[in-house]
Amino acid sequence: MAALANLGILTGVNIGACYYYGSGVKNASRNRERIIKELVGLWAVLKQVSRLVNDERGETSRLETSSRLLALNDILDHCGGEMRSLRAALGGETESHEMGTIEVASEGNVESIEMGRLEAATDDNMESIQAALRGDMKSFLAVLEKHLGHKGGMEALMWPLNEAEFNKTVDGIGKLQGLLMNAMRIDQTHLILEIDTGVKALDEKTAKMIQSVDEAKLHLHSAQLEMLGGLEALKGQSVGIKESIERADRRIGEVAGTIMEIQDGLKAVKEQSTEINHLVKQHKLQEHRREIYKWLGAPDHESKHRNARSMRHDSTGEWFVEGECFQAWREAPRSFLWLHGIPGAGKTILCSTIIDQLSLYCSSNPSLGVAYFYFDFSNKGTQPDAMLRSLIRQLSEQCASAFPALESLFSQSGQGGAHRDPGQEDLMSTLKTIIRSFQAVYIVFDALDECPERSRILIVLREAHGWKLDTLHLLATSRKAGDISKALSGLVSHEVSMDESLVDHDIQGYVSRRVDIEFSMCPAEEKEMVKSTLMKDAHGMFRLVKCQLDVLANCQSASALEEALTHLPKTLYETYDRILEAINEVNRQDALRLLKWLAFSVDTLSTEEALDVIATDPDAKKGPLFDSRRRPWGGPQGILYICSSLVTITSREDSSNEASTGHHDDMVLIPKNRNDQTGTLFRMSGIPAAI
Repeated sequence: MAALANLGILTGVNIGACYYYGSGVKNASRNRERIIKELVGLWAVLKQVSRLVNDERGETSRLETSSRLLALNDILDHCGGEMRSLRAALGGETESHEMGTIEVASEGNVESIEMGRLEAATDDNMESIQAALRGDMKSFLAVLEKHLGHKGGMEALMWPLNEAEFNKTVDGIGKLQGLLMNAMRIDQTHLILEIDTGVKALDEKTAKMIQSVDEAKLHLHSAQLEMLGGLEALKGQSVGIKESIERADRRIGEVAGTIMEIQDGLKAVKEQSTEINHLVKQHKLQEHRREIYKWLGAPDHESKHRNARSMRHDSTGEWFVEGECFQAWREAPRSFLWLHGIPGAGKTILCSTIIDQLSLYCSSNPSLGVAYFYFDFSNKGTQPDAMLRSLIRQLSEQCASAFPALESLFSQSGQGGAHRDPGQEDLMSTLKTIIRSFQAVYIVFDALDECPERSRILIVLREAHGWKLDTLHLLATSRKAGDISKALSGLVSHEVSMDESLVDHDIQGYVSRRVDIEFSMCPAEEKEMVKSTLMKDAHGMFRLVKCQLDVLANCQSASALEEALTHLPKTLYETYDRILEAINEVNRQDALRLLKWLAFSVDTLSTEEALDVIATDPDAKKGPLFDSRRRPWGGPQGILYICSSLVTITSREDSSNEASTGHHDDMVLIPKNRNDQTGTLFRMSGIPAAI
């Protein structure tokens, strides 16, 4: 760039020198004008090349041909020599002007160019000269005049060039000008081709971008078709493209939001999948447990407990569960408590209180277990096995570490669907293993005396006590029968007798609750009369009071109530007698038939089966043996209407109902030789006898 600038300066200096030759010089005017024209043309080319080769920021030019041409020192040196020769010929070495040096700074290099009749110029001056070179001729000559101090004095000179020299000089200037012009034309052609190629490449990239956006977002397809229609259409569609891009951006944002939602959904699905897998495992485990429990065949233990609980008031049994004996039994190792009392004393009701208190006590500690079993004379099945199955199920449901023992018993019983029923020995072994899984186990047995296979049950209790497990605590209720006392001898560590003084408080609470509810229409003094009369003759017999209240419930007036209280049976025996006599003659045969079935049935009857018993008359002489019209209209309530309080309806675990005689004591106390229209009903031993 420095050599090019110096060449431009020399050209401009020669142009200026030519302007100073007067018109009187021979051949000066014509030749001067011609050489000035050639020099001006060369100067213009140099100016254009100077402007194009390097821009104002000093970046490398893309004019490859021109740059290579200027990089050839021979050409620039030759051109510079021609310009210096011309300058010398035009009077560049006169005595009135000294040689000067212009220092040119370009790209970090300094060149020294000798020029005649020029004063020294600073870097700032040279920058001004170079800037002027890229301007117009008039401005350039003014800068030269300002910085080089060249004025006048040329008129007296003679035109120094002869015709041959002039022609050679003009021809050289023309060739240099043509060479530079051709180089620029080549570079311009290359630039045009490069620009055209770039435009085409840009068009291809633009088309690909538009196509990509169109394929990805499906919103730029119409804009792309319109853009291909032409430049005017493209301009018209620019706004639409911008809107489409904005829509695409919004769509991308929506897609991004959707992706986030999908990711959140996938995360939720993963969590749900984990939860479902857990639920599936739990379901399979529950199905497996149900299969095992179904195979185990444990009887429903909750229905009898619910029925007993429904018959007590809030404070029933507090005297026992808060007493020292119960607390000591609960804490003592390998303890056995026997609670005995007279028939009808409310042992079963008290037992329900004990079970609930133990359940509450164990609920806060999963290592404590509680199980219970209500024996029932009406169930003629194998109650020892039923009891063991029930205890195993209850305890295995309370502790996860206890279930594998039952699972092992199930596996040992067979494979596939051919599982044999476990024997008593297997059940006892499994129960022992399960009890070992707990820190403490409390087992409650109600009404040992009601078990038809009492001897087997007592053997089971002795064997369980013989395990010598300090964590096992047993509690049993019954009448104080001789065989039971003998069997439990040596086992019992704690013993409680339900004396009249202990039970009367519970009976009083029960009476008060029923009287307040069932005699709510009676004056207060008559209520108190009922309460005091019943308590006076209760003598610790809960069952007696219940049956007497059932009799009094039929009174519909004060006089009827007073009459009933005056002639109220004094004993449970007389109370049952009154209930039997109160059965309507129309319903007496139906009641007798149902009571026989309830007494002799191996399993407890459902209410539907009890209704079918009433509808069946094996002694019928006319008509069918079974007639659905004999069924009571009230369904289960019709059964209670016919048999009064001798029959109870109990809800099962599966929401169905079953019918049974009111209590084992009912069967014991109904007389053997009651000879009236109903015939002999039952023997005193409690084993039913047919007429």
